[in-house]
Amino acid sequence: MARRKAGKKHQDVVLEEVVPARRRRWRVYTSLAVVLALVGVYFVGLVNGRHQELNLERERDQLAQQVEQLQDKLRTTRDQLALQRTSTRMAEQAQSQVRGEIRTLRDQVAELEEAVAFYKNVMAPNQKEEGLSIEQLDLAPADEARTHNFRLVLTQLGDNRVFLDGQVQIRVTGQRDDDEVTLNNDVLSAGSETRFRFRYFQELTGRIELPKGFEPARVTVKAVATGRRQARAEREINWTLEDSDRDWAGQESE
Repeated sequence: MARRKAGKKHQDVVLEEVVPARRRRWRVYTSLAVVLALVGVYFVGLVNGRHQELNLERERDQLAQQVEQLQDKLRTTRDQLALQRTSTRMAEQAQSQVRGEIRTLRDQVAELEEAVAFYKNVMAPNQKEEGLSIEQLDLAPADEARTHNFRLVLTQLGDNRVFLDGQVQIRVTGQRDDDEVTLNNDVLSAGSETRFRFRYFQELTGRIELPKGFEPARVTVKAVATGRRQARAEREINWTLEDSDRDWAGQESE
């Protein structure tokens, strides 16, 4: 029997020679691919940047439009606020003016009612009363210091067919150096009216000049008719310098 001779099977190795030109092409292709990849990345970044720029421009335009709208709204609101403030001031001024006119009208009504009552009393007096009456005594501060204007209204009650003739005496009582002092007609300034002659009524006016250091407390007015019909009347009112600081009508003393 024939024996096969065992042996190792050897593979053939083929060695090929690498051509330098092929290696260079491979490097060129690789470099070109890298360049193309970089160019692609650049263009992609450029496109994305342009897209973002367009988005930013649109947002900027929208914001600018919103700012303009808000500015218009702000101007409109400011105009409305100014108009409202003007309207409020005008309304307040109108209300103040109306209140002042109402007060004036009330004062006029009170004066007219007082005048009507006065004339009714003069023209149709109470038949049970006759003689001379001190109807009203008003005191008010004058321009000079410690000087005061007075207004005195006398009326004749009952039968007024006869004139009343007479004289008025004004006394001011107060304190000076802790003593009670009474000042007579010598406190009246020159030109003050003290004589009267009337049938229905008469108004006498003048000024009272207070000496320094004198504090008034009350004023007494005495009217005496000495003509054909004799009559007398007396009235006393409380009066202080605090009262004389404003237009004031005397208050009857108790």
